[in-house]
Amino acid sequence: LYDSLFSQYNLACGQVLVTEADFASENRLNRMRWTLQTMLQVGAVPVINENDVLAIADRRSMFKDNDSLAVLLAAELQAEVLLLFSDVQGIYRQAPQPDRP
Repeated sequence: LYDSLFSQYNLACGQVLVTEADFASENRLNRMRWTLQTMLQVGAVPVINENDVLAIADRRSMFKDNDSLAVLLAAELQAEVLLLFSDVQGIYRQAPQPDRP
């Protein structure tokens, strides 16, 4: 899916799946940094998501979803800009409640 979408703009991409364990180990964190920097240097767009197969939802403490993962990665990589795209209309100050508009 990502490849077909990015190829319309003559961009290469690669999916990178991470877990909290990748941030807990300095060695793994350095390898992830190197991988992402290498992808960017060769012009590939990294598409980063949580590895849901390996993640243990009940034990998450560093990030709860891909948005908070993006913030963590941006901080770790000292990114100048972080863009988050959403289909949600507006920005919430807290989690929306089903019984309130």
